[in-house]
Amino acid sequence: MRQREYQLKTFVHRVLALRLLAAGVIVAVAFGAIAYMRGYERIGEAVDAYASQLSDHLETGTGLVLLGPPGLGKTHLLVALVADALAAGIRARYAVWPDVLTAIKATYNQPRGVERPDILGTLQAAPLLALDELALKPGASEFDHGQLFELLDYRY
Repeated sequence: MRQREYQLKTFVHRVLALRLLAAGVIVAVAFGAIAYMRGYERIGEAVDAYASQLSDHLETGTGLVLLGPPGLGKTHLLVALVADALAAGIRARYAVWPDVLTAIKATYNQPRGVERPDILGTLQAAPLLALDELALKPGASEFDHGQLFELLDYRY
């Protein structure tokens, strides 16, 4: 039974990765032993290749998904890519997905009459969006999934 659950989880993660690529989102996630680098053996080579044609990728809406176990440097590379984009005059946003969800949920506790910030709108508007820690956690709510897919559907 565990092997089947692992296979299903792996399949779901790969489908999510493909959807993220199509939405033009750059993402780093740790999914155990899964590595999806589209032909690149090293994560740094994948990011370098993507960064070398960043303007083309932004025009076509092509994303980059970095998958692998913790400790590979996915977050470091994402931040470096965003910093390079900003230095080149490209508007870019880096966000940690669990923190985004926490911020969205916190807006629902504000008193009536107080305008809530449009957190998803800020991410939707970024020409270059880098999301970190996007792993599907066990017990994630329908709200959590809904927010992610609202963002992806807008960008797609």
